[in-house]
Amino acid sequence: MTKASTRASRTTIGYALAVLAGLVTAIQSRVNGGLADFLGSGTSAALVNFTVGLVIIATLVAIVPRSRAGVLAVLRALRARTLPWWALIGGVFGAFFIAIQSTSVPVIGVALFSVALVSGQTVSSLLVDRLGIGTHRGVPVTAARIVGAVGAALAVLIAVSDRLSEQATGFWLLIVLSFLAGVLVAFQQAVNGRVSMTAGSAPAATLGNFLIGALTMTIVVTATGGFAGPATPLNASGPTWAYLGGVLGVTFIGISAFTVPILGVLSFALVVIAAQLAGAILLDLLWPATAQPITLPVLAGAALAGLAAFIGRRRSTT
Repeated sequence: MTKASTRASRTTIGYALAVLAGLVTAIQSRVNGGLADFLGSGTSAALVNFTVGLVIIATLVAIVPRSRAGVLAVLRALRARTLPWWALIGGVFGAFFIAIQSTSVPVIGVALFSVALVSGQTVSSLLVDRLGIGTHRGVPVTAARIVGAVGAALAVLIAVSDRLSEQATGFWLLIVLSFLAGVLVAFQQAVNGRVSMTAGSAPAATLGNFLIGALTMTIVVTATGGFAGPATPLNASGPTWAYLGGVLGVTFIGISAFTVPILGVLSFALVVIAAQLAGAILLDLLWPATAQPITLPVLAGAALAGLAAFIGRRRSTT
């Protein structure tokens, strides 16, 4: 197999995994929002998410020799300063994202949350790709990539255009925080990709992400008194499916850590956006969270997102 065919094969696998990541994201939003609604706390839901994920990924790393070797490789790189310390803060970004996701979705809904999130993510992705944070080399900001990013944001806006007039308590604050969460998600994907390249193992990168995220949310929940009362994350009497966010998180973070170095942050994000909208449509058909029907704007937004992903994935040939 030639280098060109090997590269093409890796790219194809990368796009397939990005589609899977998008479907996982749609399901995770539904699950985490449900858990936060049950516990009455987005931060408690986020801590449960990261704790479950940490147990899973730590077990995986412990039984897979390559993953254990990857952890050691990361520690050696940190000691030699070939891997900057800030590459390990992806878990902080992830903790912020899950907490805001869990808090926002029950109030403003998945659709409006996605508008702010994707807008922040697409803008930030252009910057992190240009700086080469996730790939060790900068990716030029071409006209096609700008059109793809703008098209992706417009796609989500179109998908929720019939709901933009809805408001709730704290509406604008949640929109701003969701936008900021999107900005940080792009950086999280980039730094996780860099750790993954150093480790030679996506699980090793994922372990650090969940460890830092769990520690971050433990501090937040403790500081806010979240271990007392009905909102405690120790409450395990809810529906089983509501506690699967950590499993989905491990899946998404692992995919992104492996795929971002292949596709770049923006290309990965654009494909995830398209798949996430398609997944949302399937969820509304098979596992609806509300009685609202699938509307024409949602279908139009999904179609535009797919087109934006196709345009935005084009790289410069220079």
